[in-house]
Amino acid sequence: MRLASSAGAPPGPHRGGKPEVGVMIVEVDYGFRAVLTVAASARPYFRFLDGFTNGSGPYPLRDGLDSLTLAACPRGTPPGDNGRVSDYYLGFIIKRGSEAPVAVRTATAARPVRVIFTCRRRGCNT
Repeated sequence: MRLASSAGAPPGPHRGGKPEVGVMIVEVDYGFRAVLTVAASARPYFRFLDGFTNGSGPYPLRDGLDSLTLAACPRGTPPGDNGRVSDYYLGFIIKRGSEAPVAVRTATAARPVRVIFTCRRRGCNT
């Protein structure tokens, strides 16, 4: 995942590769929530995964989500191992060779942050 160079940057190309699963950790500060929304142009080849199976089969795009809300623990919660943040293990499925723009919004942000998910090679654990 990387930050886009500017809010108006065009999305990267979609290359019709095989769907791959990626995993990343997202931290949300206590007392906040983040809403992640996949750009409409990327929905045919990118989805968030709502949980993981036991590995008994591939993850189809149709089972994924195009938006997620991540709510952290309330303010005042004792800090965990990583401080005053809630950790989320975020899974996603993306077609290899593609870039998918995602808007990240918080209640305090004047405008969303744009993040680009990528998959350049087999495995996509980026």
